Amino acid sequence: MLEPKDRQLICDIVKIARKTVKIPIFVKVRLLDTLEETITLCQNLRDAGASLIAVHARYRATWSRNGPGARDGPAMLDQVMELKKVITDIPIISNGNIITYEDVCKNLVSSTFGLHSYITLKLMMIHSRTQRMQTE
Repeated sequence: MLEPKDRQLICDIVKIARKTVKIPIFVKVRLLDTLEETITLCQNLRDAGASLIAVHARYRATWSRNGPGARDGPAMLDQVMELKKVITDIPIISNGNIITYEDVCKNLVSSTFGLHSYITLKLMMIHSRTQRMQTE
């Protein structure tokens, strides 16, 4: 649904959802073909009423994915950083390349990154002790 012809429809869905419900609208997207396209889409989603945008910092798979955890290359966290520089009025959450607890700490304290959070489901599933480690 991220082809250029579908982007207005996605924004219209967000706009209708925002007018219909009294809860925040969260949106998750993948990177588009260019950083400029990704920024424009995220600006349009924000303007349509998205309260938070999560960015899966990888491109759509260009070949068949095989086996557990198959990915289409490393996450492009630099593109998410650039997006965050432009969109400063709603939270931006990054998804990708968070493998260890040290990755979480390194990225959350980085003053240049400026993201609000990370999606770390794989980390949480593999390392169920992560929350306990964080509070120690």
